[in-house]
Amino acid sequence: MIDLSGKWETEYKNGDVSVSGTMYLPGIMQNAGFGNPVNKETEFVSSLHDPDWFLWDEFACDETNVNVPFLLQPRRHFVGVCNYSVEFEVTEDLTEDHFLFIEVTRRESKVYLDGSFAGGDESLCAPHIIRLGKLSAGVHKLTVSIDNTLGHKFRPDAHTVSDSVGASWNGMVGEIALLSETEIKDRYKRKHEYAENHKRNVEVKDGNFYVDGKPEYMRGTHFGGEFPITGAPSTEKDYYLQIFNTLKDWGFNMVRCHSWCPPEAAFAAADECGMFLLIECGMWSTFGEGFEVIDFLKSETRKILKEFGHHPSFIMFSPSNEPGGNWYRVLRNWVSFAQNCDEALGYEGRRVYTAQSGWYYDTPPAYTEGTDFLYFHRSAYGPLKGGTVRNPIGWKGKNYSPSLEGAKLPVICHELGQWCAYPDFDMISKFTGFLKPGNYEAFKRLAERNGLLPYAKEMHFASGKNQLRLLKEEFEANYRTKELKGYEYLDAHDYPGQGSAFVGILNQFFEPKAYADRDFFRAFNSEVVLTAAFSSYVVKQGDEICVPISISVYGEDLPAKFNLCEELSLEGETVFRRETEYETVYGAKTDLEPSVFTIQNFEKTRILKYRLSVNGKYENSWDLFAVKELKEVRSDTFVECRSFNEVFSLLAEGKDVLFLPHLSELNYDCTPASVRNSFWNAQMGPKWERTNGMIMDTECPVFKNFPTDKTGGFQWEGVFDAGRCMVIPPEFKPIIRIIDDWNRDIPEAFLMEAKVGKGRILMAAFDPADTDRPENKLFYTSLVNYISSDAFDPVQSLTEADLRKMYFPVNRMEGLVSGVKLLRGENPSGLTGFIDPNPNIVSAVEGANPSLELFLNGKHIIKGFKWLSNQRKRIRDDFAKRVKLSFFEGEEKTLEEEFDIKNMVREQELMLSKEVSADRVILEVLETYGREFVPFYDEREDGFVKIVKKKQAKVSVAIFHFITDEAVEGSDVKFWEKHSTITTKEIDA
Repeated sequence: MIDLSGKWETEYKNGDVSVSGTMYLPGIMQNAGFGNPVNKETEFVSSLHDPDWFLWDEFACDETNVNVPFLLQPRRHFVGVCNYSVEFEVTEDLTEDHFLFIEVTRRESKVYLDGSFAGGDESLCAPHIIRLGKLSAGVHKLTVSIDNTLGHKFRPDAHTVSDSVGASWNGMVGEIALLSETEIKDRYKRKHEYAENHKRNVEVKDGNFYVDGKPEYMRGTHFGGEFPITGAPSTEKDYYLQIFNTLKDWGFNMVRCHSWCPPEAAFAAADECGMFLLIECGMWSTFGEGFEVIDFLKSETRKILKEFGHHPSFIMFSPSNEPGGNWYRVLRNWVSFAQNCDEALGYEGRRVYTAQSGWYYDTPPAYTEGTDFLYFHRSAYGPLKGGTVRNPIGWKGKNYSPSLEGAKLPVICHELGQWCAYPDFDMISKFTGFLKPGNYEAFKRLAERNGLLPYAKEMHFASGKNQLRLLKEEFEANYRTKELKGYEYLDAHDYPGQGSAFVGILNQFFEPKAYADRDFFRAFNSEVVLTAAFSSYVVKQGDEICVPISISVYGEDLPAKFNLCEELSLEGETVFRRETEYETVYGAKTDLEPSVFTIQNFEKTRILKYRLSVNGKYENSWDLFAVKELKEVRSDTFVECRSFNEVFSLLAEGKDVLFLPHLSELNYDCTPASVRNSFWNAQMGPKWERTNGMIMDTECPVFKNFPTDKTGGFQWEGVFDAGRCMVIPPEFKPIIRIIDDWNRDIPEAFLMEAKVGKGRILMAAFDPADTDRPENKLFYTSLVNYISSDAFDPVQSLTEADLRKMYFPVNRMEGLVSGVKLLRGENPSGLTGFIDPNPNIVSAVEGANPSLELFLNGKHIIKGFKWLSNQRKRIRDDFAKRVKLSFFEGEEKTLEEEFDIKNMVREQELMLSKEVSADRVILEVLETYGREFVPFYDEREDGFVKIVKKKQAKVSVAIFHFITDEAVEGSDVKFWEKHSTITTKEIDA
């Protein structure tokens, strides 16, 4: 063996300019200072972002401080061919053929020996091995040309290539050496000997996975191959041991390598610590009969199995993440091909295969064939929307079995639990290597600009605690579904790309976050999991509760019989306890005898803890909000008000006011309230509703009879569903703060109190008539009793202007406008979105400078207008930049003005230079955002192709509403509940 690590010459083209220098290999050229610094127009390898992100108002930046919001950006970027040259000496003629061995590199290598082409290799998943022939004595020059361009019609979001995980590096890492043919053969001989000494049998039977005869439940998570410090994959076993042991400590037994294959060291580490691996062929591609990518897929399959098939950890194999095209027949054939490859290598029976990771099949689960197991997040069949096997439709005691009726093969839920937490800006200091935390910097700057940075730590912690509640629901729904035999949590650690998904309970470096509780998490992610199927966590005192309970046992440390202990407690004091002995059923989910108990009466509403435990080792628990109806103590010292038209006069009179404005009376910065956090992230799945948890001032006496954790709880679900958030001055500290998505960062409250002029106010945008749920009625009564008591004594002040800022009657426009006519352009989807109060209903008009005519039902005095851009659009190239309004009274034009619209997702208020009377208005869009020509990955029938796309003449608008002084009756209709289709099928929450 001749070791080639050391100093190499480097040369590449930067446009028409040649750049040369030296660097040390193993290594990557970007870490050696080569490549280009990231700028606003860097062409990233990804299709899951807006290439004109720097035109967004939220993240606008100059060239001196470019912070990209949708990924961890490399400090230098390069996509192309780089040549690496080194001289080496051979002391005597070598009569045996020698090979260049590169353990890890990029897609394609071409090798030149002493100036002559010697050969090349192509792989994103396995070592490159190039035959050089026999070497004569003397000094030789070796040049290796590495190409990190896509080369094929891959989707540029596959983790072997995508900038989402920093995978567009160029270089060579791990072992770089010249090996003789004998040395090469010896290496493969040792692999087979290792396999003989590390037997493994994996099979599917009776709808279950069996590993060496033992049934296994796949408690998986995702690792996309991101290496923020080094950039390129580590080839050190200890690096992967640290990751895998951490994941095992948190209850996982499987890691899915999403569209990439790790180096040898990762397999060795997984073998050592007992972690199962699901490997994919480095692809996120479009497939069809005769596509050129099929040959590459087969080549990668052979190489992966030849290099790593001997490892007992490698028990699952998939060709691709979320394939496009007519993939089913082609990838079903791949399953047979991969099985045959394993058999040819002598590795048969060591793993099972799935035809793909992610999408539903052409057939119902009961009839799907040509795959060993099913791996998707929806089945497309059954009564559940989309056939989903994840997300809230299976929560609160339900399950996903209706989507999997008759399934004979085991099913793993794909990419479960994508619930976010607000980012931790302390992470910024940890990124000291290849990847720069430009996304964190961009989000931090937005938080500072909106006045929320002082609360960032608290928001991170509180949103994280709420994230854990949501994860618990999702995992337990999986365990309640008999057909599901596992899940892949996306992700146990934060994902760096695709808009930045802070979905992990671990940070980017696999360290626990501040809010993460290992014992809490392992209660629903372990070998033994207990579930209690509560249909609601709000119960009434005096009610008898019957709750189905079950146990999933996939470990062997339980005895043949176990004692199940059920316990209901209040602040540590037991109020109900029962023990029952059961026979252990290993490798199965078993329904146990339902738990039946009565919620006793207490002096007030309390939070009870219901706990299940087995042999004092495994346990799980649930908080029950035990409601006791509260007697209303209504004094005559306050006035209840629902209208902005009345509240200011009451405050001016010095009244105490319980102000519960109608849901229609708040502007569009006052978003719907929800107990659910953002799903994946709001860049990838944008929408108007994007809360991320809550922060409660638990010291406030309003909670005397409505107990709550500081970070909330499920007792708030019904209350929030009956209300909206309220935009507040950032320095104001409300009783209940709502945490907005970090891509928008609106300072919001759900409940607040303040002095306003001579009066005092207790305010919540909550419908007091929505009291079918006992917790909603209790919340309303708590508000009444609090403002009636001496304890109501606000210390903070708000101005009348602060309150007026949040006021806007969103249901007025429909009464003002009698019709809309398209004057110029085409409108395939209707024009109702321009006047509909629902921001989720969007109207899009195509054509250069489109214009509309709005007919008013008589003459009206107009002061300005509210504008809200499309809330469901990932790419903002059709957001209006400049518009012209022409006002008419009869045939007379009374005013014409042009307005600049910001490229933002928040509401914009634009006032006319003067009030104007009009019965007809023409709206003309003069300009939209986005460059005229933008580099873009276009999905063709046979795959993705990079093109320069000419911007389409199109504009989409969520809200265009006139500002007038005309009053309109308020409404509590939840006008936002109907949604338009999102522009991506990857997001379905």
